Amino acid sequence: MSRFSLARIFGGRRSAENARATAGGLPFASDEKVRDFFFHVHVPKCAGVTFNGILRRNFGRAFVEDYGLLNNFKYSSKQVLQMITGYLHLRCVASHRFSLDLPFETDAASVHAIVFVRDPVEWVASTYFYHRSQPNTLVPLAKERDFEGYVQERFAAATPGSIGQVRFLAQAGGEEGLARIRAVANAHSVFLFPVERFEESCIVLETLFPRYFVDCAFKLENATTRDQAVGPHLREKLQPILNADFELHAFALEQHEARLRKIFPDRTALEAKLNDFRERCSKRAISKKRSRRAAAASGR
Repeated sequence: MSRFSLARIFGGRRSAENARATAGGLPFASDEKVRDFFFHVHVPKCAGVTFNGILRRNFGRAFVEDYGLLNNFKYSSKQVLQMITGYLHLRCVASHRFSLDLPFETDAASVHAIVFVRDPVEWVASTYFYHRSQPNTLVPLAKERDFEGYVQERFAAATPGSIGQVRFLAQAGGEEGLARIRAVANAHSVFLFPVERFEESCIVLETLFPRYFVDCAFKLENATTRDQAVGPHLREKLQPILNADFELHAFALEQHEARLRKIFPDRTALEAKLNDFRERCSKRAISKKRSRRAAAASGR
């Protein structure tokens, strides 16, 4: 699916697609008692491209990626509700424009938020190396400084809470933003996953929502090569600025562990699931490699 706005993607086909969804002509529409709607609240550099590949494969036409030329604003809960009520064929949308301001209370659908967050040092490093590798980066500082210099100039002088994953999700930084995230996550269907536990997160989704997440096996995408080491001393430098992000990451780990204990009280069952999942991932990686070779051969 092309990465453009919802209006551009479905502007000309909206009525027809909605009619087909109402008649049961699209995925998941025929026998739903409750219309589930999943929002991938895509925090940049948190395995989002890889996860969108999983969503694309599992949801098909019922999924759309809403990425435009500008991502410096957030949808309001009211605007998100319009997506749910105005596009009946959709079941999942991914975007950088989402926060956790979602219409969880609506009767129009059962709303679920899926969010991946990352260890703050790794998040800063991934952001830096990504922009450093781009020919036309929006963050030229990443090309002009080594990693330590980038951290010093971009973060060390920043106001605590003015940047980071907490602010992205809550539209507020520091303890205020963290409190908002905790409140929403504890009250609603929010799957706050740590990127470092990506495989287990996929298994959770397959287990809780087998109708939608049939097979989450993946091949890692959009990974960036690192040309410098990330020293442990940088954690101390980033701690005061991204303290809320460190707490957010710890909260995500706590939530993830609690969910695993509930779903898999017998840890051996989880290990068996992981072994099966990793085997499926290996097969998918081999299959994609063969497809690329075949495509290259046919193009010669």
